[in-house]
Amino acid sequence: MRPGLEKPPTLAILSPYSEQVRRLKAVIDDNQEGFEALSDLSPAIDTNRYCGTVDSFQGNEADVVIVSLVRNNHHGSLRRALGFLSDPRRMNVLLSRAKSCLYVVGSLEFMRSTIESSAGTDAIEEASFLGRFLEALETQRQCGKAVIITPERMVSGK
Repeated sequence: MRPGLEKPPTLAILSPYSEQVRRLKAVIDDNQEGFEALSDLSPAIDTNRYCGTVDSFQGNEADVVIVSLVRNNHHGSLRRALGFLSDPRRMNVLLSRAKSCLYVVGSLEFMRSTIESSAGTDAIEEASFLGRFLEALETQRQCGKAVIITPERMVSGK
């Protein structure tokens, strides 16, 4: 724990997708000793779990939230392509769980291309929330309050 803090900040790692949560849990919750930085953070899901679905975390908050929206597929319909991402109410719950810091991990390319492919179709309404989310992200980036890290930058570490 950092000096001067009464208690360590809480961390929740959330995803709307149960398979992602299962995999994150297997890597992080079941192997916490491999993640030294976790010793400075308290699990927000329960006493020893950092990872959970957004539905299981509804009504709760954490100081730091990492959201995995990793989804990249080529389903024909917008709803099938976006899944959870097309439901503004559930996305609102997911994106409003952080008290201090929110990290969103996902494919901007997939989100943008899915929105673009829905233009001029009946499905554009389902993609409107995601479009507003991406616009807000860009606005925050321009203000210096958000950072977009490309996959190339993540791999190179620069």
